[in-house]
Amino acid sequence: MSDRRRRFAFAIAAAIALMGALSPALGAQRPTQYDALRDYWAARSARAAARLKEFRHAVDSANSDTTHAVRLDIVSAPELSALSGEVARMADSALQRLWLPPLNSRRAQFELRRAAEQRNSDADDALTAPPSTRTVRLAAREPDGSIKDLTISDSSHAAVDAARMALRKAVVNPSVDALSRDLRDWMVHRPAAELPAPRDWREAWLQLATYPSLPARGCLVGELRACETALALTDERAPLQAFYDASLRQALAARWLKSNRADAVTETQITAVRACAGGGDDAACLRFLGDRSVGFSMVEPGPAQMRTLLVRFAFSFPADSAARADAAYAPGLSIRTRLERASGLPFQELLRRFHDQLAERRPPPLAPSSALLWSASLCFLAFGAVSLGSSRWRG
Repeated sequence: MSDRRRRFAFAIAAAIALMGALSPALGAQRPTQYDALRDYWAARSARAAARLKEFRHAVDSANSDTTHAVRLDIVSAPELSALSGEVARMADSALQRLWLPPLNSRRAQFELRRAAEQRNSDADDALTAPPSTRTVRLAAREPDGSIKDLTISDSSHAAVDAARMALRKAVVNPSVDALSRDLRDWMVHRPAAELPAPRDWREAWLQLATYPSLPARGCLVGELRACETALALTDERAPLQAFYDASLRQALAARWLKSNRADAVTETQITAVRACAGGGDDAACLRFLGDRSVGFSMVEPGPAQMRTLLVRFAFSFPADSAARADAAYAPGLSIRTRLERASGLPFQELLRRFHDQLAERRPPPLAPSSALLWSASLCFLAFGAVSLGSSRWRG
C-alpha cells in the first residue's frame, strides 16, 4: 500500500472514531428548548388540574352554607351567604316569569365561590393569586358528580348573572330540549324562556307589517283565517299562489339577488331569478320559488317569530298543570291541540286574543307633537322676517 493510501485510510479511521466519541455528547445536548417547553406545560397543567380538583370538591366541604330556592340549592362559603341569598331571591323571581311548565321535581345544586384574580397571562401567577373580591365563580353539579359551566362575572352583576345561569342550567335548557319535536319544528326558532313582554309584541307587529306575503297582510288587518295561514297552521296545496301574488313573487326574487351570489347557482337557475325579478315573467318566478336549491327556502306564509310568540302567549293563561305539561312535552298531539291545552281556550278564541294583543301593543304612530309644530312655526316666522329684510325685496 502506498504512503498516500495509508494516510487516507488513517484519516477516515480517525474521523469515524471522532464521530463515535462525540455522538453521546451531541445526543445529550439535542433536547434543550423543546424539553423546557414540555416541562413548563406539564407543570402548568398539573397546577391547573390540582386547582380544579380543589374547586370541584369544595361542595363536599363542611365549611359551606346552603341556600334553598324553589328549584335550586346554592352552596357557598360563609362569607358569600348574603350573595347566595340574593341569587336565590332573583332566581325565584325570574322563575315566575318563565312560561315553560316544570319538567320534573329534581333540584339542581350550584356552588358560588370566589375565583382567583387573573392579573396577567402567566399561568403561575393566575393560579397562585389571592382570592379576589371582585369576581365570583358559579358551577353546576351534574348528577354524575362533575361540575360544569364555570362562569366568572363582575361582583356588581354577580347575583343577576348567577341567577340567570342557574335557571338556564336547571330549568330552561332541560325544558326546551324536552319539548315535543313537532312543536320545536313548527316554531323553527328556539323560543325565549320568558313570558311575552311589550317589546316582544311591538317587534312581532313590525315583522308582520313588513313581511312580504298575502297572509301576513290579511292578518295585519284582522282576518283571523289569514292569521292561521301566516302562522303555518293550515295546509295549502298551492302555497306559491296562496302566499304571494305576482308582485310579491317578483320582490322575493329581487331580495334573493341582493343577498346571494350569482355564481352559487347554475346558469339556468340564475336566468330564472333574473327573469322573475325583471318582471313580466311570472312563470320564471314559479320555477325560482319551486326550486329547492334556490328559492324554496324563502316560501313562508309569515314570520316564524310569531309562532314562538303564540306559544309563549298560550302558556301565559292559568290552566291545569297536567294539561300544560302535555301541551309542551307529550308526543303525538297537533299544534292546535297543544295550544288549546296550554291556554285552556278554544283555538279560535286564543287566536282572536292573540291578534288583539298585537293590535293593542303595536308601536304608536309617528305623529308630530305640539312642541314640534310650534318649533316649526317659529322657525318659519324667523326665516320669513329675515327674508323680508333682504335687499331683494327693496324697490
